[in-house]
Amino acid sequence: MITLTSMLLFLAFGVIVGAVGRVNTPEHERGGWLFYLLSGVFGSFAFGFAGRGLGAYGPGEPAGLVLSLVGAMLFVAAYHDLRLRFGKQLPPPD
Repeated sequence: MITLTSMLLFLAFGVIVGAVGRVNTPEHERGGWLFYLLSGVFGSFAFGFAGRGLGAYGPGEPAGLVLSLVGAMLFVAAYHDLRLRFGKQLPPPD
C-alpha cells in the first residue's frame, strides 16, 4: 500500500518537474503551465504506482520516489516533444 506521505511526495515531484519544464521552455505554448504541471504530476503518479504494483520496490523504499521523479521527467519531456511536433499547426492565441 502506498502511504499518504508517498502520494504527497509524488505530487510535489510532479509539480516541481512540471514547473521546471515550463520555465525551461522559451516559446509561448497554449495551456503551458497547466499542461506542464499536470503532465509532471501524472507521470509521477503513473510511474510511482506502476513500480509498486509490479513489485519493483517495497513500502518505504526510496526507489518509489526515484521512479516517480523519472516518470514525471519523461512525461514532461514527451509533452514538450509533442508540442514541438504538432503545436506549430495551431494558430497563436489572441
